[in-house]
Amino acid sequence: DELYSPGFFGLFAGSATLQPERSRSFEAGLSWMPTRGHKFDVSLWHTSVRDLVAFDGINFDAININRAAMDGGEISYRYTTGHWSAGAAATIQRARDEGTGLDLLRRPRRKLDADLRYDFGNGFDLSVDALATSARRDFGIDHLASYALLNVAAGWNLHPGWRVETRLGNLFDEQYELAHGYNTPGCNLQLTLLWRPGD
Repeated sequence: DELYSPGFFGLFAGSATLQPERSRSFEAGLSWMPTRGHKFDVSLWHTSVRDLVAFDGINFDAININRAAMDGGEISYRYTTGHWSAGAAATIQRARDEGTGLDLLRRPRRKLDADLRYDFGNGFDLSVDALATSARRDFGIDHLASYALLNVAAGWNLHPGWRVETRLGNLFDEQYELAHGYNTPGCNLQLTLLWRPGD
């Protein structure tokens, strides 16, 4: 599509002269378990990209960004004891076009996620998870608004190899966008039946 797509009503067309992306990444991490059940992780990274594929201009045609860079770090913690498991992770990052200094599209500078799970030990479990991100740039607007989501889920291993899961997503019906002009689900309910042969 990025090479040959005619686009959609003249928008987001490909370019046959587009060059492939090339990147080089460096990452360092540290894990620490001070006592049983407690685990900390820290990681730092840098990625340098040549000819990053993006869309730009009046019609958002496919282009190459000469040089881009992504720098960031994440710290996470997980606690496990008995039937309980809980964790959280915080990420700070900066993805930018090195030619203009502007942030790359749809990449938040800050993210935070957390989860809490309880396993009843009889094949039934309950969990809750949350995600929050900061504002980020997008086509045609200065930024997409920050948002926070809360989800609740339950699962039941009803038979060897079979599992039923239900998930109430976006519990507080947060209005948000991952891409400008595209709808995202409000409060929603999902029911899933899983079969894993050999379990």
